Order: sequence, then structure tokens, then C-alpha cells
Amino acid sequence: MPQPNPLLVPLVSNAHADKPVAVAALPAKRRPFSCEILGGDAELAARLRLYDLQNGAWTLLGDGTAARTSASGKAGIAIVPPDPGAKNVPNRFVVRMSKPYGETVNCRVAPVLLTSSLDPVETVFVVQSKLTGAFVAELTRLLPKCDGKPRLQVIDGSAVPHDIWMQDTVEIGVCAVPDGRGVKQIPVPLTGLRALHNGIKTAPFDDAVRQHFAAAARYVPVQAAASRPNTRWIDWFGNMEVSPPVPGFPHGRVLTGYQKDLRFHPDFLAFLEAQGLQVPPLFIDVSWLTIGHVDEIINFVPARGGKGFRALLPSPALAKSLLETAAKNGHGNAPVFAGTKEATTVTRLLSEVAESGETRVIEKSLSETRRQLRAELALGDADIVTLPVLFKDGLPVIPNAVNSLVIGRDAIAPAPLGAKVGGTDIFEKAIRDALVPLGCRVHFVDIWEPYHTRSGEIHCGTNTVRRLQNPRWWANEKR
Repeated sequence: MPQPNPLLVPLVSNAHADKPVAVAALPAKRRPFSCEILGGDAELAARLRLYDLQNGAWTLLGDGTAARTSASGKAGIAIVPPDPGAKNVPNRFVVRMSKPYGETVNCRVAPVLLTSSLDPVETVFVVQSKLTGAFVAELTRLLPKCDGKPRLQVIDGSAVPHDIWMQDTVEIGVCAVPDGRGVKQIPVPLTGLRALHNGIKTAPFDDAVRQHFAAAARYVPVQAAASRPNTRWIDWFGNMEVSPPVPGFPHGRVLTGYQKDLRFHPDFLAFLEAQGLQVPPLFIDVSWLTIGHVDEIINFVPARGGKGFRALLPSPALAKSLLETAAKNGHGNAPVFAGTKEATTVTRLLSEVAESGETRVIEKSLSETRRQLRAELALGDADIVTLPVLFKDGLPVIPNAVNSLVIGRDAIAPAPLGAKVGGTDIFEKAIRDALVPLGCRVHFVDIWEPYHTRSGEIHCGTNTVRRLQNPRWWANEKR
């Protein structure tokens, strides 16, 4: 595949610069030549890595602070990520191939793109601790049945066993560049912002995650921002998602929640803005949620026909309707959440939660979210599917199926533990009725412990390396 103009330069890990995942090849020459960066940006020059192709492999020559000589006449470049919070980082530069050629090459640093729930999954990550053993076993059983048969990667969380939030500690993007075989997709872990959170000791697991990705040459970790204090959970990566492709955003649009004046880390948002393709973000009001993560109220699944996907939203109104129907048909005393410390009945759940003033406030906010999705992502009412969820004190009472792990056609969803009518869980049935006609396969897993009781669900407890379905971002970038 010929390189686009400008030359698209991949990211490379500084720790593994001698073993780059990808290199952008400069025009090959018959004789040796030297190459250097033009423009005088010292920070960018220090991040640049120049290579020479020797015996079929890229050999590191050094950084861009001095001219480097390609003995083979086949030189290439890659670039190390910027420091956390770096401002006004240039993504375009010029390399001069001199002595004897005098040729210049325009270059563009390849952006980091976030992936959506529709992108194919290669690897699923989960915390391994004394609390998560049963869930890890379920993932081990289920993943071979899912589209693509992704592999399971556990990361040791024994140092702080209750820090089980794999989704929140890292956002895994992709840096895609052309290469001779098509497109090279480099996983880019955007590592955590939780360090100064005062409610949970996050440093041990964040360090374990950082070390895992730093040790493998196939990843290029990026610390896009430094942690900041007094921000509750707003900077955790459950609050950073991206839509599937929609009009005006062929690679999806960033979605993030806000709580009154509290928004996601400005340096991280500036990093995304600098990538230039999935922004501006769509800010969703999650002030009514205690944790305040966008993945609590929005997800996407593939679907037959139409746009090829549906957005998922929680619906207290649907949950209320299901409970009312059960009660009307004589099942008011049917147990809900049976076998848990929160066990109740249909009638009590209706009166204590479904008919509360808080529920009415939540419905109003979710109506505004639906309006935003229609206006900002060009979704119609038929593109939005609701699932039964109730909330109390800003936390899900029914295990929240919106917060599922989507792997192709497969949705690994928290078992809602609803009332059973005729042997069938009324909430499970509603979820299947919503998703199965779209072509989805739903796999329910009981995660009441350890996730639901700790205010999260399956998406919160997992993370993924995904491959972009449409990696050729350069075809859509304005020159």
C-alpha cells in the first residue's frame, strides 16, 4: 500500500524503541543519505526516532535532535508520545533527506483513536483477586463462544482485592498506519488518572496495569494527563466512551459525562482534541448518578439493518411497567433479588423505588439524554433501545444491563435477578426481547457479588483491546 501524503508516522514506546511495532518508511534511495527534522521544534525532535532498514529489520539510529545517516538508503521514522499534559503539541513536521538528495518529506503523527463497542475484540482484561474468581471462571467459559473468540488476560489485583474496576484504570485506543500488508493497528493504552482519588487506594492496581502494558513491545502506553485531586470518579475511564460511526464522525464521537461543574480531565480532553477525529466530545449530564460514568447509561450493540447498531439506554419506566404487570397478574409477592441481602418483592420494589420522586427526576434526565443522542448523533427513535433498570440514591438497584460487555454479536450482561413469572425472569425476558431480534446473543452472568454490590457491573469490571473496523482514518481527514 503506498503511503499517503503526508507520511503517516506511528507512535513507538520509548522503552521499546529498538523494537518498533511499525515504522513509516521514507522514500527509498540507492545510496546512503542523512535525514533530519526541519522547523526547530526541540521537543518534537527529541521524541522522533529514526531507523535504518538492515537485513530486513529496522535498526534504531537515534532521535531527531541530530542528523542521522541511513547506510542502506532505506530509512524510517516513528515518534514517542508526548509528556502528560503537554500543550500545543505539533502533529506535523518536515524531514529533510540530504547529502546528496535534498528532498523533503511532509509528515503527520498518526492519531490515537478510541474504539467503540462495535469494534472487534482481541483481548478481554479482568482483575484477578479473591473477589473475582467466579466471574473470571465465567469469562473463561464464555469467551470461546463469543465472536472472534477473544483471549482472556487477567491482571493480578491481590494487593487491593476490592479494586476490581478494570475499565476505569485504562482506556485502550489504537494508532493505525499503512504498512506493506495493509494497515498496522497499534494498541495504545491511555493509562490511569485515578491516583489522587481519596476513596479507594488505587495506586497498586494502577501500577500493575501500567507495568503490564509497559512490558510488552506490542503496546505503546501513553499517559495523556496527570492525576488531579477532588474529582470524585469523573476522571475514571468508565466515563470515556465513543459512539459507532455517525454522520460527521466517521470514526465515532467521544461521549463523556459531567456532574454539574465537574467534567473529565481538561488535559485528557485536550489530548483527544489534538487527535482531531472524534471530537468535539458529546457531554452527557450524569449529575443524578452517584459514580457519574457515561457507561452507566449508554452502550451500543450491533444490529441488523438500519444504521447497523442500536444505542442502549436504561429505562426506569420500562422496569416499572414490568413490575406493574407482574403485580396486576397476581405476582406482587414474587421475590426479586432472591438469595441476596437486598431481597425484596415486586410490590415493595414498585412502591419504594419505581414510584419514587428520584425515579421521576431520572426519567426526565434520560429523556434529555435521548434528545441529545437524536440531535448530536443523528439517531432516530428506532435507533435507541431501552432496558429495564431502576436507580436509588444514584446507584442501580437492578443490575444494569446497559453496562454489559459487547463482543461482536455477543452481550455478556449482568443477570438482573428479577421476579420469575412462569419460571421466567421478567427483566431477563425484556432484555432478550429487546436485543435478540437485533441479532444479539445475550449471556447473563450473576455478578451481584462482587460488582453490583460495589456499585458497578460487567463493563466496569472488564476492558478490551479492539481492532478498528475502519482503520483508514486518513481517508476522512481534511488536508
